[in-house]
Amino acid sequence: MWLRTGSRTEPVETRVEIELADPEMLTVVGEYEGVGVGFAVAALRSSNDGSRYVQVTDLFTMADARHVGVGEAMMNLCIAWARSHNAFAIDAAVLPGTRDAKNFFEGFGLTARALTVSLDL
Repeated sequence: MWLRTGSRTEPVETRVEIELADPEMLTVVGEYEGVGVGFAVAALRSSNDGSRYVQVTDLFTMADARHVGVGEAMMNLCIAWARSHNAFAIDAAVLPGTRDAKNFFEGFGLTARALTVSLDL
């Protein structure tokens, strides 16, 4: 379902170029020993009352580079960026079955506020 409704549309390279040029988006490359091993993307969003929050749309670290602090460093940059834009909150989605991802975000104080369920037809 996520691939059809939430992922970037083709061509992905074009969408990424647009995001990199958008001042309301942050793109972070995570490195370990000088090698790119992850990335994060965050976007400023407006709430119903006009206040701003940040949505972390992507946060990925290669499996072999997990648990060494790269993801934490990228998330800390996203939080600092959100604060620098006076965001009232930071939000991220976690896909079902990704307990490690849920635990990761909870470690930063994020809590689940919604669960979307779906049935393939």
